Amino acid sequence: NGLPNGERCATAYFFVGDRKALRNNDINVKDRDSGYRAELFTPVDIRVFDRLETGAKSAKILTKHPESSYELQRGADKTYVLIIKNATDFWSASRYLIIQTR
Repeated sequence: NGLPNGERCATAYFFVGDRKALRNNDINVKDRDSGYRAELFTPVDIRVFDRLETGAKSAKILTKHPESSYELQRGADKTYVLIIKNATDFWSASRYLIIQTR
């Protein structure tokens, strides 16, 4: 794969948006076979990406990730922050992260 020490690709992708943004961009978590349009997602290096400020007072992770591998915490400004506690586990099921906000 061309990475040092046999590492797997370290890129994953996230999208944060409300229901309308998900619908307008045809992002359907239940229909993953149709694939996601990569240009709608923000790429991240999972070796260093361990937190994501949602900027929203309501946030729900729509993609499947082991619950023990992350926390959704409320910050001082009452908006949610995703804290990834174990990146290997978190990204094991999917390299896509979709968070629906309100």
